[in-house]
Order: sequence, then structure tokens, then C-alpha cells
Amino acid sequence: MTRSPGEDVDEYGAVVVDVEDHDADRAVVINTPPATAEDWGVYYNDDGEEVTVADMNPDYDPEEEVIVVAFEEDLDRPDYDGEEPLALAELECGSYAFPPNRLRRVDHVSNKPGDTPQNRTDAEKENKPSDYPQLSSLAEALTGDASVVVDGEEAPYVEIEKLGETHLIFPDGTVRGNVMGAKLAKFASEHLEGEQ
Repeated sequence: MTRSPGEDVDEYGAVVVDVEDHDADRAVVINTPPATAEDWGVYYNDDGEEVTVADMNPDYDPEEEVIVVAFEEDLDRPDYDGEEPLALAELECGSYAFPPNRLRRVDHVSNKPGDTPQNRTDAEKENKPSDYPQLSSLAEALTGDASVVVDGEEAPYVEIEKLGETHLIFPDGTVRGNVMGAKLAKFASEHLEGEQ
């Protein structure tokens, strides 16, 4: 099931990606403080004025409460199960605040690699490539070895290898990969729009 930006990103332990970064690293939701984007200070500029999450994200609602994440590879609590928030003052890694609609949920920390099918939701168990005709069509249109993946850690997406790099193409047209990703993103966007 593909979630829309902002959907279910306020749950502790949700694994999310930044929708504005086509090569976004996975991050884990660790806290949801009762503070809006316009109230959450990030740093002070050279004039001594506070720069907020809202200032850094002018295209998003400044009155939405922020979502605080830590990047999965940096999280100093590898055993974190998402059952409760983490105290930001006690973290030994960086944390970052985002407006909710800038994040897209792709997983949950409890879904470790190698999870058995019985631990997945009914929707995850039933998903198969044929459930995503747009992605199947895109995979067929791409030259190279492309396939639709629906029950990996992130789902669904088209996986394609180009010039020795693996790229992931999501239904919204975002591509995760290297420089070739920008070219794939343009192709995918045009193809997926034509399929609607």
C-alpha cells in the first residue's frame, strides 16, 4: 500500500523518507512534540534571528505540528521498537524536525529484514505486482532489467539496474538512485502520467 505524503507519519517508529529528496535516506519517527512548524526553532541566523521549520519549509502549513526523526543509519538505539517517543536530549545522534506533509511513510521499525509473512498485514501479504498495473507498465517500458517489488521493506516500487547502480522508482514518480536517477525520474513521470 502506497501512502500519501503526511499519511500515518505521526506514529512512533514509522520509517519515512523526505518527499523532496529523490535520494532520501530512511528516517525513523522518534518524537511528535506539541509544537508547530512556526514555533520549532532550528538555528539562529547571522542577525541573531531564529529560523524555524516553517521558515525552512515555506510551501507547507506553518501551523502543523512537527514530526521529529533520526536517520535510520544514525539512530543510536538500534533496538528502538517505536512503542514510545525517544527523549531528544538523551539522543547521541542528530534529530531533525519536518512538517508532516514533507514525509512519506514507507515502513515501520518493527518490520526488520527477514520478517516472516505472518508478521505482515493482510494487505502486505496480498499485494503482488499485478496489483500495480502502472508500475508493471513502467517496468516493461524501461530498457534493462526492471521489476516490480511489492513486499520488500519499501513497497511498491520498480527496481531497475542501470550502469551498475540500483534505482527505485515509486508510484508518485520519485526515483532513488544516483545521477541517472534524474533521467529516470523524468522518464517515469512522463510514463506514469500517460498511464492515468
